[in-house]
Amino acid sequence: MEKPLLSWIDEQAGINAFLTGEVDSLPLGNPIGVTTDSLRAQQDSLLMGLALLAREATVLGLQTEVAHDYCCQYLPIIENTTECTLPQVAHDLAWGLRRQVIAIRAGRYSLHVTQALRFVDQHIEAKLTVKMISEYTGISERHLGQLFKQEVGTTLSTYIAGQKIEAAKRMLRDGHATVAEIADTLGYANPSYFCSSFRKATQISPKQYQMQH
Repeated sequence: MEKPLLSWIDEQAGINAFLTGEVDSLPLGNPIGVTTDSLRAQQDSLLMGLALLAREATVLGLQTEVAHDYCCQYLPIIENTTECTLPQVAHDLAWGLRRQVIAIRAGRYSLHVTQALRFVDQHIEAKLTVKMISEYTGISERHLGQLFKQEVGTTLSTYIAGQKIEAAKRMLRDGHATVAEIADTLGYANPSYFCSSFRKATQISPKQYQMQH
């Protein structure tokens, strides 16, 4: 059987990152195959990233026509962006596509996995545990874990951790809360553990991330 074409080196990693909300790990807003940091190069890179991400969205079930229209919507936005607005544009286009894919896939997930996904998204600031979510869905932790891994492609614990990091990134970009306040809001045991988890996921500290965004 002929292998499907890859949109980047590790397509499966890209799909998992897209589904779990780790959009910053996708090749958006970073020069691809260029050595210059010019705005034009970043815009071209973002255009390529949009095309790659749209392809992943169609692989995950989004209609080709919908993905095409979405790309057309963002073409003039990318062309007119500035160095200051480019990171936000990259974030918005990735999350916009992800929301559409999640909506499409909602009908494909089992009832219990759909319940788990919604519970996490709606209670991201709580101290979430697999036990808590399994009790909400009405099935055992083991059964829920098996279903979640099979249907979503990642463990429930990993999904929760990823969603908390994404929530932390949004709060850091907003700049209205301190690192300690973010850690407390998102249910981390302490700021030190939050910083350690954030660095593990992003390779930089929360403060460094905030300074870059």
